[in-house]
Amino acid sequence: MIYKVLEDSSKRLWISTSRGLALHDPATGDWKVYTKSHGLLTDQFNYNSGYCDNSGVLYFGSVKGLVSFRPDAMLPENSNPPVYITSFQVNNRELAANSEKLRHSITFSDTVYLNYDQSSFAIGFAALTYISADMTQYAYRLDGLDKNWNYLPANRKVYFTDLSPGDYLFRVKAANSAETRLLVRIMPPWWRSLPAYLTYAVFTILLIYALIHAYHHRQRIRHQRKLAIFEQQKEKEIYKAKIEFFTNVAHEIRTPLTLIKGPLEMVIDEVGENPAVKKACRI
Repeated sequence: MIYKVLEDSSKRLWISTSRGLALHDPATGDWKVYTKSHGLLTDQFNYNSGYCDNSGVLYFGSVKGLVSFRPDAMLPENSNPPVYITSFQVNNRELAANSEKLRHSITFSDTVYLNYDQSSFAIGFAALTYISADMTQYAYRLDGLDKNWNYLPANRKVYFTDLSPGDYLFRVKAANSAETRLLVRIMPPWWRSLPAYLTYAVFTILLIYALIHAYHHRQRIRHQRKLAIFEQQKEKEIYKAKIEFFTNVAHEIRTPLTLIKGPLEMVIDEVGENPAVKKACRI
């Protein structure tokens, strides 16, 4: 339902209706409808309630009051409202500023430091604009986790849960605005820190050295035992060889002596009473 039509200085038509304020540009044929989401008091206007003064300000009467604006001074749609990060919650609690984790207010900070057990957090943001703030669309991505931009039709807060330790760059922007960035650095636990890894490396090297040293020591003891057993066996073999040698020598000597002793005894018996010969042959 059309209630009033006014023309501005740019020859555009502003039309009050029962469902918002419509803008029509006859030169281009473009249409746009402004509603409560754009900042109007209501979408319902009054019959024949509109006026344009000499300075170009338009006035429209609605069921909830008077709406006035200067068309040429309105923020164009392709403006670039800056986006600010407004909140940073860790485990559903706002992260306090002026601390080791957050040195300044989150709005003026570029880095946030978190412990490994603070890997679940939420980031709130908003574009600095009063024109259709509820209809501003946002896009965000978290470098290190997301590969593409995520688009939000209305929500102004994003949640992240159970992120691994590391550096993450949070980037957010409105429709045509520049990016706002925040570096989120999640510190590893002490057992995964650089000093811990260096300690692990030192202990590993010491353990490997101890194992190698123990292995060589055990091999040396085993070799010494084998050598001692070998020497004992050689001594036994040498002793046995000596016994066999002396036994053989004694056997070889005993046989000729036995052969000599028999005839010699016969000679002694035959010598008779000759003392000198008998004494010389006595064995």
